[in-house]
Amino acid sequence: IVINYYVLCNKLKNVIRTGWLIEYKGEDETVYVPDGITIIGNGAFYDCFSVKNIIIPDSVTRIEEYAFSLCESLTSIKIPNGVTSIGEVAFFKCTGLEEVKLPAKLTKIGYRVFEKCFSLKTVTLPEGLLSISDNVFYSSGI
Repeated sequence: IVINYYVLCNKLKNVIRTGWLIEYKGEDETVYVPDGITIIGNGAFYDCFSVKNIIIPDSVTRIEEYAFSLCESLTSIKIPNGVTSIGEVAFFKCTGLEEVKLPAKLTKIGYRVFEKCFSLKTVTLPEGLLSISDNVFYSSGI
């Protein structure tokens, strides 16, 4: 039996487990990830169509798989310098995203991170990047 503990929490915006943003449930255009979060979890913003801008605090060090997938209205995101890895298809089909500056401490970019980001024109890669998986920019504007 699977129980969804959040089914009756219609005013709940964030589901957080000690330093880990598990899910965003709001409909704001601009989202401020709470300070103290270190991990943006798997699918945390999955299919958040209304989100246009995401402000991530410097405390974040990891962005997991599918974190922002299908955020088609997303046009702006600032990834803080402390982020060292971005998981697979983290920005899949963020069709409004035009430019991304990847942080200096980033060492790993997962498989198809920017797949189908059709508007993407500019990505700044850091010098210390050690691992770029296959098809990072598959079917994107790059």
